[in-house]
Amino acid sequence: MQAQGTEKPRETRLHAACSEIWDAVIVGGGITGAGILRECARLGIRALLIEKHDFAWGTSSKSSKMVHGGLRYLASGQFGLTRDAVHERQRLLGEIPGLVEPLPFVMGHYAGEFPPASLFNLLLTVYDGMAGQVLHQRHEPVEAPFWVPGMKAQGLKAFTRFQDAVTDDARLTLRVIQQACREGAMALNYCSADEVLRDGKGRARGVRITDRISGEASEIRSSAVINATGAWASALRGLATGPEQIRPLRGSHLVFPRWRVPVALSISYLHPADKRPIFVFPWEGVTVAGTTDLDHQLDPEKDVAITRDEVNYLLDGLNHILPTAHLTPADVLSTWAGVRPVVSDGKGLDPSREKREHSIWDDQGLITVAGGKLTTFRLIALDVLKVAAPWLNLSPGSIDAAEPRIFDRVDAEPGPFVSARIQRWIGRYGKAGADVIRSAPGARIGATPWWEGELHWILANEMVEHLDDLMLRRTRLGNILPGGGREILDQIGRICQARLGWDAQRWDRECERYLDIIRRYFSLPEDGQ
Repeated sequence: MQAQGTEKPRETRLHAACSEIWDAVIVGGGITGAGILRECARLGIRALLIEKHDFAWGTSSKSSKMVHGGLRYLASGQFGLTRDAVHERQRLLGEIPGLVEPLPFVMGHYAGEFPPASLFNLLLTVYDGMAGQVLHQRHEPVEAPFWVPGMKAQGLKAFTRFQDAVTDDARLTLRVIQQACREGAMALNYCSADEVLRDGKGRARGVRITDRISGEASEIRSSAVINATGAWASALRGLATGPEQIRPLRGSHLVFPRWRVPVALSISYLHPADKRPIFVFPWEGVTVAGTTDLDHQLDPEKDVAITRDEVNYLLDGLNHILPTAHLTPADVLSTWAGVRPVVSDGKGLDPSREKREHSIWDDQGLITVAGGKLTTFRLIALDVLKVAAPWLNLSPGSIDAAEPRIFDRVDAEPGPFVSARIQRWIGRYGKAGADVIRSAPGARIGATPWWEGELHWILANEMVEHLDDLMLRRTRLGNILPGGGREILDQIGRICQARLGWDAQRWDRECERYLDIIRRYFSLPEDGQ
């Protein structure tokens, strides 16, 4: 990926990547790899990022979308993790409004259930103190119908309103990559790292790659290799030493039409079956419910899908907290499931009790990172570079965590107000992209928040190789429309054919591929699953 508006042909970019010797090659195009690339660019480290699939293809497009400090981490005594996450949440809210937005939450306190209102509000006092502002308030049950119509009233003693933030995780990942590329880094999607290259002393000196578009193999040379492939990190690392192991945990979600589950804020509650925290929240014009937390067996070539048991579990939880909704599988619009790369100490803890801190290993210049949270991607990147510093001829002390900004500052729009639509475009595409889209927005894409002008910008600037890149990560049309947006594909096809030069045969192949992905991984499970 190049700076916006200057994208070069894929063959040119790949040739340039293989012709140079890099300081660092980063393997993995999720939020962790993106954050490392961004910090490399800031520090003047010549870095290349490669991703086997598309940017944010894995966990970073299928998270729960929350930018948060993690109240449950605070409750379990992980004060440092919570403090860092709250500070980073506030940073992102300030730097990239329109993409990271405040999200109010409500937690009901019921007779005989934990936590009681007094303890929960005490916890929130500490939580808000970390943010430097009061963002919570306790309410009496009589106010519940005003804030959360339909929420379970039986046994309700009080409820608390507090605040975190929400984002489009895939767009956030892409914005971080774009920022790095504007500062001199390079990124390539659909480029797999097949093997770590080592010198005679066993030190990592690059990777052997395959371009998954052309099928051509080549080598990329570097001083260090950074393995940021998340739940899949063990495959590239090729060994596992010490007591800590990566434990892939699946988190699945259901998506409903907003009219069917009309919430204006996030409802957080404890599932009646196991007392795990569950939530239902508004996002991109739909309503999302999640998440599960289950061990998952990885397949390197397959995406992740929700199971029938998870569907039933989430529906049971929803009908518990919204007892008049009477939700069934027929109400589900779409699904998604992602895998968290949790680092386990092997003690066999319940998945929800595993720590969420990140871990880093150095295998002679192959630096592997796993674990951590979406919110703290910048801090994880800095920790990785401190470990990699000897291989990059840097002093760990030169890697300063006090960088004032992640993203370029955007000057305020003329006048005192910025419309929500313009702010959204600035957040997703930067000021330059927003200006281009605003000048020619085109028609709206169905009853969604996206416009044809956005698709033209994306296809011209954001390395779209397949239809699912556009529908599931550059936009969320495939997540929020029935059948993955089957009814708008003719409209999408005209734009893709005009911008990408796809002929009718290529378009038919892309549609077949895309609809198969929707059926297998973003829909309700088929019989037997």
